[in-house]
Amino acid sequence: MKYSFLFFLIMFILQSVFLPNMAYSQYYRYTGPSYVAINGGYSHPMSVFGRKKSDFKFGTYANPGMNMGFEGAYFYTENIGFGGLINFHYHAIDVDSLKSNYLLSFPEYDQAIVDVKPFMTLAPMIGFFADLPTSEKFSFTFKLLSGFYIARKPEGNVLLAGPGVIKNNDEQFAVSANFALYSSAGIRFSPFYHWSLHLNAEFVSSNFNFEFENDGKDVIQKQLVRSMLFTAAIAYRFNPR
Repeated sequence: MKYSFLFFLIMFILQSVFLPNMAYSQYYRYTGPSYVAINGGYSHPMSVFGRKKSDFKFGTYANPGMNMGFEGAYFYTENIGFGGLINFHYHAIDVDSLKSNYLLSFPEYDQAIVDVKPFMTLAPMIGFFADLPTSEKFSFTFKLLSGFYIARKPEGNVLLAGPGVIKNNDEQFAVSANFALYSSAGIRFSPFYHWSLHLNAEFVSSNFNFEFENDGKDVIQKQLVRSMLFTAAIAYRFNPR
């Protein structure tokens, strides 16, 4: 996250020093960089989240998924604003990989039936937005936000069967929330007067402690949830000044 912040700071300094009197400043007096938007896109699990290896935490078997949400910012200068977003992320579980790893790890069983619900997260964030235009229609955009990252670990059932042996794992869902930083870099293209298209690469990560029951026993499970998001947003831009 420190590299995201340094990149954000460097771009702001370059904009402030070298580009203060470009022609787009007159354009912004009419349209403004402030905006509200609806967004959506692709969510890619990273690191141990979605790695599809053998510790049997459901989150480690998360498939690439989707995200959707809303965002908006008020720009108190032509380049720096304050705002927020709320994004929902949905990841189905790769039950085939989970089943295969159970059978490899427990050779006394030759059959497995796995039923696991999706892994879901919610990211309500607030912080600073930057808009660094190079022309009336094109701009580089950045976000550095913070807030609570909320994750719902799914419930699931794994039934293993072998010659004369049956093992059943019934795992309950759990919800946990933790502080997280949310960073973003992208571009804004504005083909119309008040409307623009934003394309972003975004990153969010946090550690969670999930408390739940597994076959009637209380369990505390640590899980790193880390995602790279690729989003597109349709925004309505306005000038409140």
